[in-house]
Amino acid sequence: MNATKSRFARRIIGTSVISILFLLASLPHVALASPGDVDPSFGFAGKSVTDTQRTVDEILAQQAADEILAIAIQTDGKIIAVGNVQNPRSFLISRHNADGSLDASFGSGGKVITSGSSGLISFPPTPNAFAAPCSANAVTLQRDGKIVVAGSAGDLFALARYNSDGTLDSTFGSAGLVSARFEPGRSDTVSLASSVAIQSDGKIVITGDSFVLNPLARDYALDSNFGIARYNSDGTPDETFGVAGFVTADFGSFDRAHALAIQSDGKIVVAGDSTSNGKAPYTLILIRYNSDGALDNTFGNGGRALPVVGSFQVSALALQPDAKIVVAGTYTGASPSYADFALARYNSDGTLDASFGVAGQSVTDFAWGYSGSRDNGAFAVALQPDGKILLGGYSDSYFALARYNGDGGLDETFGNAGIAITQVSAIGFSTINFPIAGSTGSGAGIIIIGVGGGGCCVGCCVSAPAGVKLSLLRVEQAFALALQNDGKIIAGGIVDEHAALVRYHGLTTPKLTVGNVGVTIPHGDFITPAPPNASTIMMPIYVGNVPQTGVGGIVSLDHAISCGTRCSAAYDPGSAVILNAVWPVGSYFVGWDGCAPVA
Repeated sequence: MNATKSRFARRIIGTSVISILFLLASLPHVALASPGDVDPSFGFAGKSVTDTQRTVDEILAQQAADEILAIAIQTDGKIIAVGNVQNPRSFLISRHNADGSLDASFGSGGKVITSGSSGLISFPPTPNAFAAPCSANAVTLQRDGKIVVAGSAGDLFALARYNSDGTLDSTFGSAGLVSARFEPGRSDTVSLASSVAIQSDGKIVITGDSFVLNPLARDYALDSNFGIARYNSDGTPDETFGVAGFVTADFGSFDRAHALAIQSDGKIVVAGDSTSNGKAPYTLILIRYNSDGALDNTFGNGGRALPVVGSFQVSALALQPDAKIVVAGTYTGASPSYADFALARYNSDGTLDASFGVAGQSVTDFAWGYSGSRDNGAFAVALQPDGKILLGGYSDSYFALARYNGDGGLDETFGNAGIAITQVSAIGFSTINFPIAGSTGSGAGIIIIGVGGGGCCVGCCVSAPAGVKLSLLRVEQAFALALQNDGKIIAGGIVDEHAALVRYHGLTTPKLTVGNVGVTIPHGDFITPAPPNASTIMMPIYVGNVPQTGVGGIVSLDHAISCGTRCSAAYDPGSAVILNAVWPVGSYFVGWDGCAPVA
């Protein structure tokens, strides 16, 4: 498909939007979106950011940060995202339609926040409230559509079950909530749940950590053990599992359980790591339990698999259809700046799979970015139906994905030779760089009016003392992955202190490229034909009364197109697409020279 266009003229007087209409026709040459490309038809130009109405002052002071830590896809294609909102730290559950928009039928405008009650650490804390602070770390879906979320509340691990409309399920636990310790009766411990799964009989299994506190300084842990608990479907402990529903495992060091999965035979696989002092080097730990909570002696050595060589910090776990076990995490070096994506694969008997990577392990060194930095971390894993393996995390504070073939080698059809790195904050926007008053540095997207005066960013205003450098926070990390039925990939995490989802193409996808066509408006006057192969809007930016030069963007009304970061999107033949010119407050539109294709 290529674009045929009808041009029209409009005088621009005191407005910040100019519309250009393109009529799309079907032609034999079709551009393709590659696996690993951001899908601009999702949310706004490929990303969906959840706004929890925090103040700009909180964000700039780094006093508040929202994040997505887990994702689940409903059978109807809707997306459940789970994480945390700050001040106070609380459960954040949002539901999104398949196009990334918030589902207004869920909770309040698509969001549910379950808060804690400050100072309460006993069970139950109060009706409809956990102890504070709360952290939601994992999510799974029941067959009846109910949503089970696991995390922590105060000193306790926490479980919450929600109905499909986002209300707490009063038939579960105490008004929908459960909180307890992995070691009941030990007030010197703190418990948190990091993973949750549902058995075929509806029972709920969680795993996480049981920290033993220093009695002289309760902010410090002397030891940590694996914790596993199983609950009946009504939220009561399953006393047929372990001791009254609970199992702990101590491997003699600082041990943390990060992930679990339930095999088709009902056995429970738990993955984590162990260190001598809570820091690198990390030893991978993989154990398997029978359905009654006893270690499975047919797995590895007495229920524990042999670790891989090197320092492997575990974050996620997945079971292949052939019963092989994939463990994901970060391979750590001598310093935090040397950390790489890592995978290990085990056979169903607990031995390393020699056909995978090198001796059962695959390590990916991104080696890019600032001065060749290699500060990378993998937090999530997902298995594609074709046997390929996805890892998600961060690289130099950008979203990072890697895809592997079944043998552990990078899939070079994905992204750039198997790796996709995304600056999410730039999706849908062109960056505006200019000097900031009272600072020798530069900012992105914030205009400061005078030294020590007020400052404005798009849609908000902040105040700052003289000489303080202001800039938008640039923290971007992906913590969660999920696959949609059409093969597209959803990554969730944190972007500039906001909870965010990004969707990527998983397959080679036909798309319409809106490029090599456009208009120019000299000095905001009239539309005329323009030369091809350009994608820049130049306009003055004012810092105080000093004119600067900035860059704006072209965005379609459906947000699927955004130049110059994403100049193409898939449309049905014959569709009408309206492109809008957008620019920041304090600027005016000068001209557009078209939009060059991205792919």
